[in-house]
Amino acid sequence: MKKHCYFILLAVIVLVIASVSVFEYVYPTHYPFNDRFILGSTRDEIVAEYGAFWCEEVNSEGVLCCGHYMIHDDTPELIMGTDNSLWYEVHFTDGIATKVNLRRSYIGG
Repeated sequence: MKKHCYFILLAVIVLVIASVSVFEYVYPTHYPFNDRFILGSTRDEIVAEYGAFWCEEVNSEGVLCCGHYMIHDDTPELIMGTDNSLWYEVHFTDGIATKVNLRRSYIGG
C-alpha cells in the first residue's frame, strides 16, 4: 500500500512541476499577456487579441514606439503618496513588437 502512495505523490509533484513550467514558458511575466505571441506581432494583431492599449507613445514622425496596458491601478488618493501601479509595456521597432516588460509606477515617471 505504501508503494502506491509514493507513486501517487511522485505523480502529483511531477504534474505540478510540469504545469508551472508550461505556464512560465507561455506567460513569463505571469500576467495574461503571452509574450511569445506579442513579440514579432504588429500593433493591429496585438489589439485584436488583447484590446486597445491604455496609452500609446509615438515618436516625432508619428510612428508608434510603445503601447501600455494597465495591469493593476494603485494610484494614490493624495499626490504625495507613491504610485505602485503595474504596467505591461510593448515596445515597437518599425511597427513590430520587439520588447516587452513590466513597469511599476506611473507612465513617464
